[in-house]
Amino acid sequence: MQPRSEEVDDLLLTELAALVTLPTPGAVDRWIGCYAHLPGRDALVLHPQSGVTVVTMTNGQGMTHGLSVAQGVIGTVLGRP
Repeated sequence: MQPRSEEVDDLLLTELAALVTLPTPGAVDRWIGCYAHLPGRDALVLHPQSGVTVVTMTNGQGMTHGLSVAQGVIGTVLGRP
């Protein structure tokens, strides 16, 4: 997988500069995200061993829906409806 283009970062930084004043805006690191995908499910919740719960979003909306999923998972782990 190739790293993301500097051109994209430059466009974003130009737009950012139009909104806020920063000392020296720039990209520190670049990456391309790979999202988990599981058709028909928004989240995968696993219990690999007693006392351990693993959760991953499987629809690319982790930052958007993650907190509501976390609320439900934590409630389940704590035995709350």
